[in-house]
Amino acid sequence: MKRIALFTLTALLLAACNSGLTVADKDVLKTYPELEGTIWAWQSMVDSAAAEDCEAFLENMRITLNLTEEVCPAAFAYFEETPIVDWSRTDWSASGGKAKIYEMGGGSIASFINNEADGSWRADEVFWE
Repeated sequence: MKRIALFTLTALLLAACNSGLTVADKDVLKTYPELEGTIWAWQSMVDSAAAEDCEAFLENMRITLNLTEEVCPAAFAYFEETPIVDWSRTDWSASGGKAKIYEMGGGSIASFINNEADGSWRADEVFWE
């Protein structure tokens, strides 16, 4: 019985790992430890878009944007071809509380702001339009 459970768990993990883009891999996190919060926020957006989980997606957006579920179809469509982030080009604000990420070989994608109250990083613009 343990073998069946272990096999099932392994199969589920492999399926989950292969179902979407992994942004927050250990090499990226090791190379850019100062970007950990931003990297995980972007990974969460990628994952929630792949799962078409609007609530989870909106959790990664600043509340001040006043976004509703109406934006999710366009955001999910944007993530159908998720841009590869060039983490080495990240621009930081002077205070270190804002990070702008860039596409590999391209322009800016989005800015993320650190919510000091809970330590979360959230996108502060509707970048998929």
